[in-house]
Amino acid sequence: LALATSDDPPFAAWIEGGITVIREPVAEVATALAERVVATLKGEKVPPNITIDADLIVRASTPSK
Repeated sequence: LALATSDDPPFAAWIEGGITVIREPVAEVATALAERVVATLKGEKVPPNITIDADLIVRASTPSK
């Protein structure tokens, strides 16, 4: 059994050994979303998907092989 979460909440590192997380760049995500909203309001076509890289922070909650 393994445990992982997203967004790296503060408790994830406090728990003994830590919980593995996927850390998303919040500022980059917010900027991309705001740009899409503005483009939509202007009537511009926006792509259906965007890709933003995230960091995998491996901690003791996921066993390594």
